[in-house]
Amino acid sequence: MRGQQPLSPYRPGVQLAIQAHTPPHPFSERYGNEDTIRSPVRGLPANGIDRLDFALSNPPLETPRPEQTKLQVLTILKEIIDRRQVGVGGPHLVSCYLDSDESRHYVAKIYDGIDYPFTDDWGFDCMYLADQDYSCEAAAYQSMPLCLQGSIVPSYFGSWTFSVETGLRRCPHRCVRLILLEHVDGECMLDMILRAKGVTHTNLPAELVNTFSIDYRLLPPEPTRLNVLVSIIEAEIALFEAGIAHRDVAPRNVLISRSPKRVVLIDFNRSLVYKYFEFGRKLLKSRDPDALPISPIERYWGWPSFVDEFGGWIPQTWLADDDGVKEWLCKRWGASTEFRSLSKNFLRTWGDHPLLRTVM
Repeated sequence: MRGQQPLSPYRPGVQLAIQAHTPPHPFSERYGNEDTIRSPVRGLPANGIDRLDFALSNPPLETPRPEQTKLQVLTILKEIIDRRQVGVGGPHLVSCYLDSDESRHYVAKIYDGIDYPFTDDWGFDCMYLADQDYSCEAAAYQSMPLCLQGSIVPSYFGSWTFSVETGLRRCPHRCVRLILLEHVDGECMLDMILRAKGVTHTNLPAELVNTFSIDYRLLPPEPTRLNVLVSIIEAEIALFEAGIAHRDVAPRNVLISRSPKRVVLIDFNRSLVYKYFEFGRKLLKSRDPDALPISPIERYWGWPSFVDEFGGWIPQTWLADDDGVKEWLCKRWGASTEFRSLSKNFLRTWGDHPLLRTVM
């Protein structure tokens, strides 16, 4: 494609001079400000536009420089470590180290608009989408209590900017944003499920993959899988109580670390941080700071996509009877004193369900 770089700037061994950066406030339809930050270029065709020219004409959003403009050298250890292909869409994920300290590895999540799709369902431009992902994810990590980082989510090591060469004389460099995260030594839950399905090609259509049968012998035992679900649910609730809705809890966004054993939620580009919009601020203000967290029974009782999303991980019986997950929720948390009692609104809607009689 005309003007596009022949080699990825994010290949192993490449060094990037990164500088601390202040991300823009998160923006999306959910925040109600998607057109106030920058109006996207709409109606773009999928082909026929030079990506590099478009990126140079629509650079990442500029923000005030942080007081401390820390400059470091990032060295890439491994190329893309997720399953998305370059040029198809989404951020790059690379493992790396900083300066000369090769003993400590990080994950750099790089929001390069050139490698985003030109259009989505709304016809937004690729640079807009990259800025949107960056702003939402950075806001989520910056808003997380430190007690949650390094446990249920990766530790966050700041937002950064750097420049890459364009190969053009008229404009030799362009800016790209990234965030630095803890490198979690573990495996994605989705990869574990795909392996149990015998799937080796990650670019197969999801509709086709969903038809493959699962060899449960290749997955952890059912009690272990249920313990992982417990960790996922309690992690999502802990974030929710901290004012952050993940909004994309699914196997592709769950890491299971090897040592020490822990379950980690990742990918917050679709998240919602309540303090950044009016309704969310009102919700946070209305909360009793001394109240216990919402019960997993109430939080997940009517979550229709939960069984669908975790269909390859949950007990097979739950697929045939959606009361299976409700029964499990009641048994697991019905007598828990770590969460608050079921609300009147919840009981008004669901109180006559026979499974709830055991916990009321």
